[in-house]
Amino acid sequence: MRRLLSFSLGANLLFWALLVHSSALAQDRSTELYKHGMEMAKQGNYREALDALKEVERQAPELPGLHYNMGNVLWKMGEHWEAVQAYRKAVQLDPRDADAYYNLAMGYMALDEMGKAMEAMEQVTRIRPEDGEAHYRLARGYYVRE
Repeated sequence: MRRLLSFSLGANLLFWALLVHSSALAQDRSTELYKHGMEMAKQGNYREALDALKEVERQAPELPGLHYNMGNVLWKMGEHWEAVQAYRKAVQLDPRDADAYYNLAMGYMALDEMGKAMEAMEQVTRIRPEDGEAHYRLARGYYVRE
């Protein structure tokens, strides 16, 4: 009985060690894909960048910065609605990301959704009260609405 228990415990430990190791390998793969996607974006190869970032999203959907950068790539591709969806995910994962809120606001403006744009820009001014550009755009938005 003791031998069986020992074997069972050893098998469980081995299982968990393999699980942790495979998780680390997957994370390494995601990191490499993320770096590749960002490099492709820098080179202006947005389609390949987006493909890499979407694969990272499948493997590690909560990787910091992923959705923000995916939004930037989509924006460069002229896919404004999809970019807004990516920025929305970015601020859900990190509600203190002023840059993601700023880009979300700009995306909503491009889609002519001024109410949502103003809400997002207000978040920028709350997070970064020293951001003069955000205050300017917010004031301009209020002016245009009236």
